[in-house]
Amino acid sequence: MLLFCCQVAGASVTENLTYSYYVARMQFGTSMAGAISKASPFHQDGRVFHAETKWYVNWHFHWTEHADGSCKMDSVQVNLDSTITLPALTNDNDDEHHRFFTYLLALRKHELGHVDLGRQAARQIEDGILSLPEMRSCTELENTGNRLANRILEEIRQVEIQYDVTTLHGRTQGARLD
Repeated sequence: MLLFCCQVAGASVTENLTYSYYVARMQFGTSMAGAISKASPFHQDGRVFHAETKWYVNWHFHWTEHADGSCKMDSVQVNLDSTITLPALTNDNDDEHHRFFTYLLALRKHELGHVDLGRQAARQIEDGILSLPEMRSCTELENTGNRLANRILEEIRQVEIQYDVTTLHGRTQGARLD
């Protein structure tokens, strides 16, 4: 497992990207696609997928409460944790190895598109919460910030669904073995 961590320059969005792998074994008489599909832990609605990206955004904010009870946002810290799970192929020959590597690069590119959408959500949450106006109470400010962040997450999840539809789950980006 590899772990990459970075702070986005000029922003308070912290990102952690982890890669994990499951093993697919090539056996005589089995296609590469068949071997990967058999080993894949990702099944949805009767379909098998060869990779998965999960991302999670969380946020913490701080405010200043004034003597009259009104509240103004001071800062927000947004974290994006992403995990991309890809296949690792064993028992392949040199020709299959090259073909698998080409496929894996395209599959990884597609999955990084999902991470980019998580990053987009994190930045929109940060910007949105920081731009909230002063409110009558800290409770109102907190509730408004959380509602805003959750609405952004839902909007980006819908964009993510459309991303998979548009790219045919990466097939239009070269992630295909047929």
